[in-house]
Amino acid sequence: MKGNRKLSLKIATNVTLAFLVASVGLACFLPSESTAVQSGEVGIYRSAGENSDGVSLMFNVYWGTEEVYSILETLDEYAGKATFFVGGCWADDNVACLKEIVSRGHEIGNHGYFHKEHDKLNETDNKNEIVRCNRFVELAVGVSPKLFAPPSG
Repeated sequence: MKGNRKLSLKIATNVTLAFLVASVGLACFLPSESTAVQSGEVGIYRSAGENSDGVSLMFNVYWGTEEVYSILETLDEYAGKATFFVGGCWADDNVACLKEIVSRGHEIGNHGYFHKEHDKLNETDNKNEIVRCNRFVELAVGVSPKLFAPPSG
């Protein structure tokens, strides 16, 4: 009788443990209701949440100015809006295109100044890349990017 009781306890403990592990694992893979995970003062956006009824378009721009104008035409044709994450060195060489993006009502995001791999930079170098691009964009078109998308994710 005592052996059966120990076996029953072991089975109950293992079933409970398996349920807890499965629940935590499942919770890690399901989308959350939150649109941003706060990290200090910076919001990290991963999704708009499951109640969102739209899509968000973004373009990273470091080259291909002709394609940018083509994208702008297509967006105009379908009354679409997008966020253009621009590199500072591209923007420096393409101020007219940058102004065109803004004049058509699109958002400008920051993609770093020199397209560096931000995960390999220290904090100071990361800040310099971001600040330098923001300052140039603000001087060129009068808006300061509020979003940053690092090259290479």
